[in-house]
Amino acid sequence: MAGKTRTVHFFELIEVAQDESVQEYTAEAWDDLFDMIAGMEVEELRHEIRQRKYEGEVRDEPTRQVRYLYLGKLRPGMDWPDIRDLDGEHTSLASTGVVGALIEPAYVVRITGTPFVAILRTPGGPSFTAISSWLTAVAGLEFEETRLELRPYARRDQLARLNSAIGATKLHLKVGADVLDDADPTSDVVRAMQAVQDTGAGGVSVEMIVSYGNARPDGVGAQHLADAVAEFVRTVPGSHASATLMQPQDDGYVKDHVDFTLDRISLSEEVGGSEDEEPTAYAILGAMSQAIRRFREYIEPRG
Repeated sequence: MAGKTRTVHFFELIEVAQDESVQEYTAEAWDDLFDMIAGMEVEELRHEIRQRKYEGEVRDEPTRQVRYLYLGKLRPGMDWPDIRDLDGEHTSLASTGVVGALIEPAYVVRITGTPFVAILRTPGGPSFTAISSWLTAVAGLEFEETRLELRPYARRDQLARLNSAIGATKLHLKVGADVLDDADPTSDVVRAMQAVQDTGAGGVSVEMIVSYGNARPDGVGAQHLADAVAEFVRTVPGSHASATLMQPQDDGYVKDHVDFTLDRISLSEEVGGSEDEEPTAYAILGAMSQAIRRFREYIEPRG
């Protein structure tokens, strides 16, 4: 019997200033961040983000020789499931008196010698936006002035083309259920997607296509669309994002279609020997190690 298939995503960490300028983190900066977290007190690692509680810690798995960040999202007591006890009776989990909290985890593993990390999360675990916000909080940064963000691995020329664009004439964005739960968007486009998802209590996917069609783009409006794509690509990994960008030239601009989803790398691995097997750290980190080995084949030279 096959194990449960999980998706491993790959990111680098960036520091974003109030003026939206970006500083990329190095491999050594990740090591320093892990060391800092490992030396913090338990209470310093507990934070509330958008009315949800999170707690984390740096752990070592000696049998895998892996150091990793464990970050958990606490499930409210009202969401706890019932169980069947050893006597075959159906009862509430809380009534057993042996569980202090239910935690949906995410595992963050450094990819040695690179600025990248691999992340595997349970379906109800911390969103990538929540992980970024938690890292910002534990790093002691003021979110309004400077924040940390996880940027999905993607082809470098895509990001350069986005940065050089003077606007966008069309965008196509799609998110899965619950993806925007922990987001704090700044663009009107992503806010609108979040509002629509909220109407379905987060449990609906949302797809948005915005286009000028054959009309001549308004300069400010076109720039707002490009800003929305930039925010979406940075902060909503694992979702579809494509756009027709306006690249400047002497007599105006040329249209440049970019699909930011095609070159994002996410890899699937089986965890454990069956779907009913307990997802131990040993099994999860084993699957992540396999994915990391495959990911190294994709890494482009950085110069």
